[in-house]
Amino acid sequence: MPDVIKLKGTTVALSNTANAVGGATIVRLTHSSAGNADRVLTQAYANGTTIANTYILAGETLYIIKGGTDTLKIDTGTDVYATPVAYS
Repeated sequence: MPDVIKLKGTTVALSNTANAVGGATIVRLTHSSAGNADRVLTQAYANGTTIANTYILAGETLYIIKGGTDTLKIDTGTDVYATPVAYS
């Protein structure tokens, strides 16, 4: 991902409730916890069927590409933030 990104919407705190992140197709994810609190991130279709999952480690930032109606959620907590972005 490039060092410069274009912000496309409002940052949301992910939880264990599915969130389409404003219909974003590229999402910047930041896990704000500096402790030992890794989270399981799940991407699913709008109907709830899981597409994939991965861990987001404490303090990590990553970018994912998803379908506009696909949702994201984490297993527990509210310390993973999702921001709609675009390549700049």
